[in-house]
Amino acid sequence: MEITNFQTGDLVFFRDSFSWNPMSWLATLIRFFAGVKYNHVGIVIGTDIFEAIGRGIVRRPLLQRISGRKIKVNRRKSHLPDEIIKQRAFYNLGRKYDFAGLLWFQLWFQLFKHWIGFKSPEKAARKFYCYEFVAYVHDEKEWWKVNPKDFINSKDYIEVFSN
Repeated sequence: MEITNFQTGDLVFFRDSFSWNPMSWLATLIRFFAGVKYNHVGIVIGTDIFEAIGRGIVRRPLLQRISGRKIKVNRRKSHLPDEIIKQRAFYNLGRKYDFAGLLWFQLWFQLFKHWIGFKSPEKAARKFYCYEFVAYVHDEKEWWKVNPKDFINSKDYIEVFSN
């Protein structure tokens, strides 16, 4: 996919292969418990991708990040204006990663279909894991409780690329 085909707000889903690297084990567990093909997601802002990784919300060159990777790109059918998406992403640059949200709250939610995490957006917005972050930037309803499976398969988005 050419860089010119990407639009601000596009979601890039990543599928990491299993290896002896412990981080790949986490990716495999995320896919297993969430019942999804893609274990990570970032959001396109211009020629960069913003994503929540272990060291927090980061900004990286898009083409460098997707080179040689297994990805799927979804575009929201009707999304917020680009300036609002940019503002929400840049405001959170450097914010910490939500390990508890991913490893405890989301796991519990996937296993028992009952949310035990934060109940308000104010508390939840202190930290993000990847799916929370892109749902927040797109102002999804109850973004802090995002279910990766529902988010990937949402009727509000169309697939524009997959390899």
